[in-house]
Amino acid sequence: MPFEIASVLMAWLTYFTFFDDDDDDDDEEETPEEEPRVKRRRYWVHPVVAQQPQKGHFAAFYGDLRSYPEMFSNFCRLSVQLFDKLLEERQPDSSTGNSFASIHYEFLVGQSTITGILRRTSQFPNCIGALDSKYLCVKKPPCSGSRSAVAYMCGHLHTLGGLAPVLHSQHHQGTLKLELGDWMHNRRYRIFAFDHDLFSVVDLQFDEWPAILITNPKSALYTNPAEEPLQRILHSTHIRILVFSLHPITSVKVFIDGKEVGEAVHSSGPLYVLEWMAENYKTGLHEIKVKAEDAAEGSQSRSHLFSLEDDAAVSFSIFPSLILLMDHYVVSQVLFILAVLSQFILLIFYRFKRQTILRESVTIFL
Repeated sequence: MPFEIASVLMAWLTYFTFFDDDDDDDDEEETPEEEPRVKRRRYWVHPVVAQQPQKGHFAAFYGDLRSYPEMFSNFCRLSVQLFDKLLEERQPDSSTGNSFASIHYEFLVGQSTITGILRRTSQFPNCIGALDSKYLCVKKPPCSGSRSAVAYMCGHLHTLGGLAPVLHSQHHQGTLKLELGDWMHNRRYRIFAFDHDLFSVVDLQFDEWPAILITNPKSALYTNPAEEPLQRILHSTHIRILVFSLHPITSVKVFIDGKEVGEAVHSSGPLYVLEWMAENYKTGLHEIKVKAEDAAEGSQSRSHLFSLEDDAAVSFSIFPSLILLMDHYVVSQVLFILAVLSQFILLIFYRFKRQTILRESVTIFL
């Protein structure tokens, strides 16, 4: 089993996308006259799959790749040490960019084996996320009353070489544009969630635990009053927080406007909740802060501003908005025209500035 686990982990490190374990649509109802059809297995283990230890992608490639740490890091986006640590402590996650069928043929692992591994080791079933340069256009959940996208997440610009650690902005229609820092050098990743049709997102640094995402009340900076039912925050009865860690969570404390309002209790999975009176924060901007600790003495804090009013005066920084929202095609055209005009202006300037210079006669004595 460790051999199959490491194989699936290699596939996960290459891709990261949506995994859906819903059952296929039910077959049409059988008529009483029809007899149930039983599909007989021709092989207990298919001859192709039986060659996994010698010809599988993992067996043929993984051993040689470990001998070259730089290539291993470039392929897996993890160092050999981090790969071994992830394999030892967490085992593989549940998400790969491939279908079960493609993993089955690439790594020569039975599909039932893949399903069993993923279900036993997954910490985030039915998750959706972005790792490194992945494009995701996140739409509102069905029946939410919205036709436009909530967020466009990409990773080409990353952090502009450190000039802009956070490249987030919002179009005038309300759609968020969120650049994600690179995974290879900066180990940045993203968690986002929909809480009662309200979109929340946070960008985090790998290996800093616990990881915290406050989903209710959501950040005022990432709100879209035209598309999101923000009144649900006012009518909510609990503060909701997602907390992830490699170790058991021991404490999740909540502060609002600098005052501790209580300790959130575990609800299910990574969800922690705390009762609150939303009416007490009906007007103005407020700050919510969450401090989480785990059994390994890890401690992290996360905070943001929130408002229960639709017209909260919170906006993104000028520099990220300028980079993300300007039309680069139009800007390049304007710069080209200005460059050409500057050349013509210089030529005209020196044409009219030119003056006649009289040379003195030269006398030659013999």
